[in-house]
Amino acid sequence: MGKKKSAIRRFDKKMVKIVVILAAAGMLFSVVAIGLAGGFGAPPAAGRNLAGAIEDLEFQIRQYENSLESSPDNAALWTQLGNTYYQLALVYSEMDDAEKTAENFANAIEPYGKALEIEPDDVNVRVDRAVSAFYSDSYDLADEQFEKAIETDPTHVQARYNYGIFQYFGRNNATAAIEQWNEVLELNPSDQQQLVANARGFIAQAEAEMNQLIGDPSQFEENSTEDEADAQTDDEETTADDETEEN
Repeated sequence: MGKKKSAIRRFDKKMVKIVVILAAAGMLFSVVAIGLAGGFGAPPAAGRNLAGAIEDLEFQIRQYENSLESSPDNAALWTQLGNTYYQLALVYSEMDDAEKTAENFANAIEPYGKALEIEPDDVNVRVDRAVSAFYSDSYDLADEQFEKAIETDPTHVQARYNYGIFQYFGRNNATAAIEQWNEVLELNPSDQQQLVANARGFIAQAEAEMNQLIGDPSQFEENSTEDEADAQTDDEETTADDETEEN
């Protein structure tokens, strides 16, 4: 089967990661720092090498897992475990290790889910779970979690902003993305003005791309042709692999 056709654009996934992680991390890191101050270690120190940061985070993961054996109903512990996997994914992202980045975002999904089983109305955790699902390519789960987060708290600006990012870069749905970012502008929280500015910039970018498509339909044809060529290449590679296995 060929790749899904894109009517608008292709994106550098690493660039998308940076955008969303910066949006989510402001809330996430404050939660992690408070939790770890309680005796579960400390976040990687500024200036530490990345290998050292990985070692620290893996040690913290083992501590949380050991604590959860005796306290399986502790939502805060499950959240901290998810946060630590999330941070580990960020470190691997800095190292340009896409496989380990996706793996650790995927690892964050289960502990966040356990925390939400205990405290289902924790929107912060649900947004972090949605972002983790996005970056581990679990798009349906990401969609579900963003929707639940916004249903629980329609004024949660991080949920709105990140859902817009997901719709735009993940689903390639500029219209749905603009709808979420307009909600960010409407909410206009005084302590999240950078996020508001980012949303305004993305709206302008998405609208410009949509107008370009309306004015130049050949853009769709060009992207469609590229996708068809990619699909043909994929099919040829698959056929070649099959022939090699038969031989």
